Amino acid sequence: NSMLEALAFGVPVISTPVSGAEIALEPLADGRSPGRIVDPGPGPGPLAAAVGELLRDPDLRDRMGAAGRERVRERFGWADKLDRWEQVLTGDPAAPAGEG
Repeated sequence: NSMLEALAFGVPVISTPVSGAEIALEPLADGRSPGRIVDPGPGPGPLAAAVGELLRDPDLRDRMGAAGRERVRERFGWADKLDRWEQVLTGDPAAPAGEG
């Protein structure tokens, strides 16, 4: 949830490939990305480099922040959640079980 909360507030997210990261940080249809997924390899190198890039580039932070807010609205908003719960609770076999 912390990743989605950060995105909702316009905070770019740098993550390792943990559960849900690929869905939350996938580029939007227009190519903008709400964050980055970095290799968790040995040492802090990739993570430190990604964070450093964001610290040095306020325009990148703004673009990623705007993309994050849009991602949360498009894929994780309340209207979408209510639709999914309705599908699950009504027994709709097409319900997206396990998503979100």
